[in-house]
Amino acid sequence: MQLTATSLRHLATTHPDLVSEVVQRLRESDSEASPDALNELDQLAQLMKQANLIRQLVERRVERGLTQQEIARRMGTSQSAIARIEGCLQEPRLNTAQRYGQLLGLDLRFIEVDEPAGDPNRSRSRNSPSSAAA
Repeated sequence: MQLTATSLRHLATTHPDLVSEVVQRLRESDSEASPDALNELDQLAQLMKQANLIRQLVERRVERGLTQQEIARRMGTSQSAIARIEGCLQEPRLNTAQRYGQLLGLDLRFIEVDEPAGDPNRSRSRNSPSSAAA
């Protein structure tokens, strides 16, 4: 069975603790992991973050007593489109995520991090010349 990004997002939504544990064990199991393996772990971690955000939207929607149908009507889309997003079967566009969040009283913001994830040119050392120039 091959895992796709969609199935990993769904798995991360339904079993986040299990996926986190698997990622942690994979990172710990092979300190000499290939760059490709580390990149795949970074991608999995990103998918888990996306799934967590979707889970938070669903929890907020339910707390506010709103149905998928009501969210869909307010967004001008179908209930099935909302179900695909909430089930992590479809990755929403940025403007869709913003509109959905706004309906729930949320604002989409960016938070600065130490190093960008998934940057193939990033250095493992913070003191390298390439990281100082950035």
